Amino acid sequence: MAIVDMHAKLQTTVCHEKGNLHTHFNLLDNYRQKLAALGLEISDTDFASILQSSLPESYHSILSNIATISKSTNKAPTPDIVTKFAFVEYERHVTKGVNQSGEALAVEG
Repeated sequence: MAIVDMHAKLQTTVCHEKGNLHTHFNLLDNYRQKLAALGLEISDTDFASILQSSLPESYHSILSNIATISKSTNKAPTPDIVTKFAFVEYERHVTKGVNQSGEALAVEG
């Protein structure tokens, strides 16, 4: 039962708009490692898909960039590619401030 529950958590856990993406991806990687220790290997292709589907709505614009790279290289996205693109977007959110609709927040002086 532990494998089924952990696999469900891996597939259904999503990062909230204001959540820490580094912490979120570490949690998903932890689930993946625990599943591997229990005998259930999650392929890189499947894990990359899980990472993409766990992103908040405001990050969905990067998915088209990932798809474009995947199509141009004729290779499925890897967890490393998804992570790199997602972390760049996360840093943009953190440094510029982005609200839930994906628009930059105004800063009043």
